[in-house]
Amino acid sequence: MSNQPTTPPWWQGGVPNGRQRGRLRVQLDRIVDGLQSAPQNVARNVVIEEARTGEDVDYLYRGGAVLVRDGDVDRVLEIIRETAGDGAAVEEPVGGPPQRGVATIALPAGADTNAVLAALHAQGVDASKDVVLHICPSASACPATEPVLAQAGPVPAVADWSPQATDRKVSVAVIDTDYHRSVVQQHSWLRKVTGDAGGPKAHGHYRGHGTFVGGVVATMAPEADVRVWPALLTSGGQLASDLGPILDAVLETRPDIISLSAGTTLAPGEDPARELLSLRVFREHLAKTDTLLVCAAGNDAQDERFYPAGLPHPEIVGVGALDPDDRTPAGYSNFGNWVDVWARGTDVVNGYPNGRYEYADIDPDTPGDQPGSVEFTNWLASWSGTSFATPLVAGLVAARMAWSHEKPRDAWAALHQIAVANAVDGRPVLKRGDSDRPPV
Repeated sequence: MSNQPTTPPWWQGGVPNGRQRGRLRVQLDRIVDGLQSAPQNVARNVVIEEARTGEDVDYLYRGGAVLVRDGDVDRVLEIIRETAGDGAAVEEPVGGPPQRGVATIALPAGADTNAVLAALHAQGVDASKDVVLHICPSASACPATEPVLAQAGPVPAVADWSPQATDRKVSVAVIDTDYHRSVVQQHSWLRKVTGDAGGPKAHGHYRGHGTFVGGVVATMAPEADVRVWPALLTSGGQLASDLGPILDAVLETRPDIISLSAGTTLAPGEDPARELLSLRVFREHLAKTDTLLVCAAGNDAQDERFYPAGLPHPEIVGVGALDPDDRTPAGYSNFGNWVDVWARGTDVVNGYPNGRYEYADIDPDTPGDQPGSVEFTNWLASWSGTSFATPLVAGLVAARMAWSHEKPRDAWAALHQIAVANAVDGRPVLKRGDSDRPPV
């Protein structure tokens, strides 16, 4: 059995289209069910709502809650009392302190989230919805396909590496779903990939995504220290208010690079300078460090920005996906001048947990999306999406840093020059080998 191409047809014939909407509905339901059934969210009566433009879902968010700057809490509670009645309260996240600089306000029963936000914005308060960040849909799906059987791997192959005693140690943090030590133990290229076992809802539909992403980093930077932080439910998403504290914890470990294969869109006309408070505050802290954030551009087959990849800051790199020829943009990938670099994301092969996988009944014409199931038996899968182009770029930056001794953003700047020189139809391209040590 060979590694089968997993190029899905759902993006063809106009975006969005019927197939795309059907695929989106299945994955939205999966994310919502996973979030609302998580024990910590049941205890808080979390209800996930959909922001819509017509019949299309723009993004998911938590109803009955808003995020504000923590210095504005007293003022915010007063405004809410005047506009929505009594009962608003500061909410502590489960398992630890809130994100630095951000407070979650649970609204009075029956209060309209959008009306409260409008009242806060009218008073000049920096406030936003508690959005869901996800590895799955916004207008389509991320990853672009479901995992399928692969015979051999990894693909791309492990990069050439000539370690020397003077090489710098480089650390990469992967913020994703679960970590599977059982997978790491099966493949030599994963020997430096670590993490906390399991993760939230470790047996959800996207189990193994975090380990797979960590493996892609390791193929490009075999000597880098790669740590997988289970931060997203394996049903596909996480509330910004619960992800924010994990982002803080990751940043406190001072990684050189963070790889994040998740994000969200906004509705047409919504301004990221007003929305997405949790991501904006994290970016403010990130800017004070040397850490580089490399993140997925999303799989919506459109030029609408996917955040945080779409935030225009030098410490953030947005990655689009290419097909296996390292030239052709994958049909599922988002695009536009906000995408900083392109790398292979289609038919990527890496470590994946063994066991039965149930395919969703999404589109019977799409390989990997047919109803039914498959038994993974060789600790490998083939998968496609900007989720997997992202760690490839993160790994290339890490590999260059090891021999160049550059800081993360300087190494990225040097690689970006190479990507521009490799550009295809104006798209900067990075590929395996672009971080190789120059010959002496």
